[in-house]
Amino acid sequence: MCEIARLRIAGLLTLYPELKTPWQASLSLNYVRNCKKTQAELEAAISAESATVLADIREKVTLYGFTEKDVFGRRRSVGPVEAKYQNPETGDTWSGRGRAPTWIKDAKNRDKFLIK
Repeated sequence: MCEIARLRIAGLLTLYPELKTPWQASLSLNYVRNCKKTQAELEAAISAESATVLADIREKVTLYGFTEKDVFGRRRSVGPVEAKYQNPETGDTWSGRGRAPTWIKDAKNRDKFLIK
């Protein structure tokens, strides 16, 4: 066994005391190497397949004349909301959405803060 492998195994034994012997550490090191190799192979396969699938989708969208709305449906527009409440002392406003600001959060009746 080469010196680098011995150092790696010794490091594994230090980091993971549940590995009782150098043999177990060696198996763990091989397992990690195999996992990295398998993960790289999987990523390469996914990358190759996704390119093929994307080309197929683009071809069918063009062939059938689909629009973005046909494929993804109606997009919900989230834009700024008009203020509903106003602090009479400072002029701060709040739309009524999200967490209530301190100046209105304890109010029993928020009608006195409504913007008319």
